[in-house]
Amino acid sequence: MKKLLIYPWTALAALLVFSSCMKKFNVEPDPFAVGKQIYSWAQGQQTCAMDGANIAFRLNILLNEIKQQYPDVDLYTIDNDLLKDVQYVYNPGPNQKICSLSALLFGSGNKNDLDNSSSSYPSATITASSGIYTITYPSYYMNRQDAWREGSVQINTHGALLNELDDETCWEVSNVQDKKMALVVYSYGEEADRISIKYGNYAIYHPAEETYWVEATSFASQFDSQKLWYDTFPPEWYIDVTIKTINVPADWECYQLMSNPDVKLEMTGGGGGSSMYLVSDGYQIEPVQDLAFQIHADDPLIYRPGSGCSWSNASEGSVDASLSSDVATVKRTPNDTCTPVVTIRYKGEDGIWQ
Repeated sequence: MKKLLIYPWTALAALLVFSSCMKKFNVEPDPFAVGKQIYSWAQGQQTCAMDGANIAFRLNILLNEIKQQYPDVDLYTIDNDLLKDVQYVYNPGPNQKICSLSALLFGSGNKNDLDNSSSSYPSATITASSGIYTITYPSYYMNRQDAWREGSVQINTHGALLNELDDETCWEVSNVQDKKMALVVYSYGEEADRISIKYGNYAIYHPAEETYWVEATSFASQFDSQKLWYDTFPPEWYIDVTIKTINVPADWECYQLMSNPDVKLEMTGGGGGSSMYLVSDGYQIEPVQDLAFQIHADDPLIYRPGSGCSWSNASEGSVDASLSSDVATVKRTPNDTCTPVVTIRYKGEDGIWQ
């Protein structure tokens, strides 16, 4: 799969060639193949760009819980040892387990690692000074079909919880000087590849109750394997996304967001610019440019983290993915299972995306 990411135009050319070949054998070509590829690029780039916000929201959950369990502690000069002492009840009931919240939020997510005693994937190390948090993820080479983080990221809280910010303050996400931050992606049968990240000007605001605004400019990412062809980071990607929490109980505990079946996250906005995916015209290789990911304002993406399904996937909503003027619209419609019905509209045709 990774080879398709590195040589996407070659892949598209191959799809078109195969389509012409299939016609000779009376096999119906996929009229949505190019539209699916455009959507995959746009979604992949936007997901990578939003990971800084993902880390920040996890930190905010942890800090809110510390505030409840240790009300006399100075949140903004906290040490890593205390973070490991913050606990929550996993699987409440006869078989419940007291677990480390930092292991849940900044570890592997595997239930076997939640007590922080497993050496297979230690949690990230978190240090704080004057409200600036440095989160360092360990290297992790376990054979898995997933993505994980390694390296360091810094979050400046400006001395306030994310959910308590005023109109003039924000949280800022940035790289740590001389330290790398990367997402590591892996597919079975392929070696792991790292996506190096530069956050640029990356800020998260709290403009209204239960509402957060993620704004970033000059964000850049690059597959490490691409450095053979492209020495510097691609040009910039921007983010302009609003996230709202819906049906959050007044007395909720922060970490319960991930298990409450009634809570929804609504996302609108999008991003665009030049991506981490490369194209070749046969003469030179350069990043895919003029790419955009835009959520329909009247049909926002809805996530249901406590549904029991994979919470990383939206259960409903519509998105336009575009490459210059070439637009693919993908819509998710919930059904009775954990897998929504996904449809795509491309070049005036509608189809089911299996």
